[in-house]
Amino acid sequence: MMMLNELYTFIEVVRAGSINAVARSMNTSPARISRQLTALEDYFEQPLLQRTPRGIIVTNYGKVVFDEAALPVDQALSALRKKHELSQRFQLIAPNNLLYSALFSAIKEIISKLDNITLDIHANNKNQLLSQTNFDLALRVGEQKDSSYYQRRLGTIATALVAKKDTQPNDILFLPFGEHQIGSIEPSLSASFKKVSHIDDISIVRRLVEAGLGVGMLPMTEICQLSNHSLYKYIETDAIMPKRPLYVLWHGSRKPTKNGKLVIDIIHSVTGDRPEFCGERLLL
Repeated sequence: MMMLNELYTFIEVVRAGSINAVARSMNTSPARISRQLTALEDYFEQPLLQRTPRGIIVTNYGKVVFDEAALPVDQALSALRKKHELSQRFQLIAPNNLLYSALFSAIKEIISKLDNITLDIHANNKNQLLSQTNFDLALRVGEQKDSSYYQRRLGTIATALVAKKDTQPNDILFLPFGEHQIGSIEPSLSASFKKVSHIDDISIVRRLVEAGLGVGMLPMTEICQLSNHSLYKYIETDAIMPKRPLYVLWHGSRKPTKNGKLVIDIIHSVTGDRPEFCGERLLL
């Protein structure tokens, strides 16, 4: 990268045909431009330009340098500009239901406060997506076993069985979690209900509970979204309801990037203040 700045200045002077014009475009002095050109000529040990009262004349050796260097320098500058543009685009992966509800305020704050980045959101909670997507940060609920990512715990989300007060508790259970997510309690839960309906979307389970169609196993991040808490009740069970950790994951280095840390701080400012992330049941 030796003399790259001087080489770029020389190319711009040749294109403009004027030292003064380049000095104005670079917001610097003609004397500084002249010093850069002199340093480049000293490096090549050849004159590159002839200064005349009418302007500049490119020497034969200067034409060779220009012809050889102009395109590579342009390509290098283009690559640097693209790197800067890419560094401003921030890829966030997060669960659909958290984005819609408990963390929506954090998303609004990220977009409004961090105007130096463009936020791209991939709403998904499937861990296999991480290996298929280029991301800066990923929010995941549940224990994370992949040691290839660095992680930080942002909170704990308790779960509970909840239903409308006029719902028969032994009718139907809507279960949004698989066995790998809730451990060995599913048989105990199934024995308490006539039907167990597996639904692969937590927000849909909440809507079914709101409609009074059955009992739902819901995290506190969904229970806090219920329209009128006085209309609902917890269904007690002998099963120990799981508490699921919320993690933020990143890769590359032990510390997140500067923008990554800013995003994490905003999200943590929300999870640290909200009772649904403290690992305890909310009052109904």
